[in-house]
Amino acid sequence: MKLRTRLILSYLIVVVVLAVGLLGLLEIVGNRVARDDLAAADRGVDDVAQANLRLSENVLTSYGEKFVELQGKLVASQLAAKFQGRDLKNYDAMRNDAVLRAAATPNMETYDGIRAGYCDVLDEKGVSVLHPNPDVEGKNFRDWKDDHPKMWELVEEAITAKDERVVKGYYTFLDCNNCSRRKYMAIVPIRGTRFFVCAVVNIDDYFLPVHEKIKDASDAASQRSREDILASTDASTNSMRWIVLIGTIVLVLITGLFGWRLAYTISTPILELRDGVRKIGEGDFSFAVREKGIPEIVELKKSVNQLGVQLTQYMRNLTREVQARQAVESELSVASQIQQSLLPHSFPPFPEHDEFSLHAITRAAKQVGGDFYDFFFIDPKRLVILVGDVSGKGVPASLFMAVTRTVMRIVCAHKDDPAEALASANRLLCRDKDTDLFVTLFLAYYHLDSGVLEYGNAGHNPPFLVSPDGKTRMLDETGGLILAIDPTEVYKMDKITVSPAQTLVLYTDGVTEAMSPTREQFGEERFAELLQRLAGESVKDMCDTVATDVMAYQKGNQFDDLTVLAWRREK
Repeated sequence: MKLRTRLILSYLIVVVVLAVGLLGLLEIVGNRVARDDLAAADRGVDDVAQANLRLSENVLTSYGEKFVELQGKLVASQLAAKFQGRDLKNYDAMRNDAVLRAAATPNMETYDGIRAGYCDVLDEKGVSVLHPNPDVEGKNFRDWKDDHPKMWELVEEAITAKDERVVKGYYTFLDCNNCSRRKYMAIVPIRGTRFFVCAVVNIDDYFLPVHEKIKDASDAASQRSREDILASTDASTNSMRWIVLIGTIVLVLITGLFGWRLAYTISTPILELRDGVRKIGEGDFSFAVREKGIPEIVELKKSVNQLGVQLTQYMRNLTREVQARQAVESELSVASQIQQSLLPHSFPPFPEHDEFSLHAITRAAKQVGGDFYDFFFIDPKRLVILVGDVSGKGVPASLFMAVTRTVMRIVCAHKDDPAEALASANRLLCRDKDTDLFVTLFLAYYHLDSGVLEYGNAGHNPPFLVSPDGKTRMLDETGGLILAIDPTEVYKMDKITVSPAQTLVLYTDGVTEAMSPTREQFGEERFAELLQRLAGESVKDMCDTVATDVMAYQKGNQFDDLTVLAWRREK
């Protein structure tokens, strides 16, 4: 046997032995690396999920507490009007008044309509005047001082306060079934009386269900991430085994054909580099080629290995960002449902009134927005209609929108004309405001008997008045700065008489400032022409058509929130 043949055979044997050892070593190292990567990925997923869960719980708890306070203020405002002219010392008569009881003890509901609490009324001595639990009415909350000291501490602070501030906090007390429950309460004084409204929610029913849903969603996302990582790791490990095996076979064949020196010095490093690039191309960024061979090849291998390290870090960062975005989108979805529940959405809203018809529609540019509308009676013969637009978008705008809507309901119940209501609301919104948010708002009082519409405008788009023959005109400007800027601003009021079959169309700038793909605004003129064509349609069809046409005009690129409200005098 020739020496050349012996050398080649000896080298082949050495290569085969080394290949088998390498395969075994790679199997051990590969399993260890895969196990470590999976454990690290699990820790990262859990850390992100727990951080998002804590953030969502803090945000929703803060929002829920604020909403309980706002509901308490709303009930207190309504009762202040209902208590006028009543004998407030005759508790039996008050308790037997079904209408008053319903107004004083409404249910507190979660965003999905589940009863989570209630409102009740106390007097200045701590005696329960009106309560959804009959066993509690007539009793003094001082009697529970020893069993529920925190509850009495909150009540005592409220009834002894010298100002009309809201007292709020957590405590333990009885529910409607006389069972001890953990609760959150906001105590609101009823203006002009010696009574207080207590807005109370059961923590387990009000906050925890939402937290549980968020936790379940987070756990599900974490589980999906772990399954995906495990599947990817298994696929990468199998691919690595096959590639190493194929590379070894190719190496043996090349060694047998061209000699051990050429295979060792040139072919083997190039094949290893090729396998490394292929692995990176297939997504296994953790694969590293051996940095051996001639100096030029070693430098190239170092560059490839560094590329794999950088790509691995990039994919980890990308995975964390995607998971964080999914968690935020889940929170925004819950916030959107809460915001939509704040706006009136049952139409027709007042079926007992055939003197007018009314419909409204809103489309947020994001999951939550700053546009809002509202309508309500402040007495049997006066209807309030308003449309507003908070600057900005997203969760901050939606929170400011909820506050503004509640403020308007409160001030309208106490002010005789829109100008006074706007001025009062402006002062309240400017008070203790530490953000740069502001709101434009159009406010109108409609008198059912006379057909007179009194209105004021705080920097909002003037509405259109559409006649049945299609004639359309914009209401005169009353002037007035946007709300939440200058607490000393004075607003003016104007009024018109609306004829039967005339329609008042209120809207936000998301209609007139909607942009086409060519950057052309929808504009007031195009909007007026559209309203002329819709003059004979129902108020619902008018709103739906305007929203559809404006959305189509933007071709899916909605930049701002869109709101339309149509009100028509029928007779």
